[in-house]
Amino acid sequence: MTNQDEDFKDNFVDSLLHSLYETDKDKARLLVDNGMQRLGDGEVTSSASARSRRYGARPNWLLIGLATAALVLITVAIPLTSGSRTATAAVMLSFEQALRDVGRHYRLNAVWQNAPEKNSRREADLFVKGGDQFAIKAGGSGSMGAVIWLGSNAETSWVIPPIGPVLEGNQRSLTQWYRENADIGTPYLHIASALEKMRDQYRLESLPTDEVSLSDRVIACNHVAAVLKGEASSRRPDRIELWADAETGVAVKLHATWQLKEDETGRKEATIVLVDDVELSNSFFTVEGQGAGQRRRINFASEKE
Repeated sequence: MTNQDEDFKDNFVDSLLHSLYETDKDKARLLVDNGMQRLGDGEVTSSASARSRRYGARPNWLLIGLATAALVLITVAIPLTSGSRTATAAVMLSFEQALRDVGRHYRLNAVWQNAPEKNSRREADLFVKGGDQFAIKAGGSGSMGAVIWLGSNAETSWVIPPIGPVLEGNQRSLTQWYRENADIGTPYLHIASALEKMRDQYRLESLPTDEVSLSDRVIACNHVAAVLKGEASSRRPDRIELWADAETGVAVKLHATWQLKEDETGRKEATIVLVDDVELSNSFFTVEGQGAGQRRRINFASEKE
């Protein structure tokens, strides 16, 4: 085989491999079948055949052999990667749904390990709408019946404590405040942020389809497990599982776990479950929308002064 034949073969294989990982098995098979049919008809339409014209006619047996090898590659390789690809697709669809301008209410429940064989629970409600609006309602620690609100919109972020002034600033300031007050139930301020971290920082695997029972219905779900690629920390759980509506892709349930040692304290697990889609105005995600418009406001940094 000449160097030109080798170049042509390599380009053809590269094209097949690209198609293999950019499409599913049926589409990949169709691609190869169409290519073989065109070879049989003597058609020249692809960039590969343009190179063939430039280098001179290539023997059909060479291309047919490569196409046959591609079919074997498709049959063998796709099943080995389909689980990860399906899991990634499910997470990406849920992420896209989380960015839609639709109001959703989630219930949060976290388990904290305070000492060996001694756990406590935190509960909160998460309201989201689009990718940049969220509000969390949580029970404040140390005050019976006290409620704390925190949230963000496209312009500002805020915390409304049970008493005292409202804290305002940008989302980075809110994130820093939240990390220093991590006894609030949720490990994430938004469903979208949890899904984004799953996509970027975890190895994804498809699990058998499952059902999630909500208060008024049962939802058939695609089930995905995510295992942390790097070192675990209090901010990053070792494992996250996602249950996404099999029809719409909406995240129905997230369950995160941290592998703590017996003498460690901190969040041990957290569960976020969809309550329902709800009508939420944009004003809901403001200080005024939470009934604190008349209270004094200070910057997050002022709280530390």
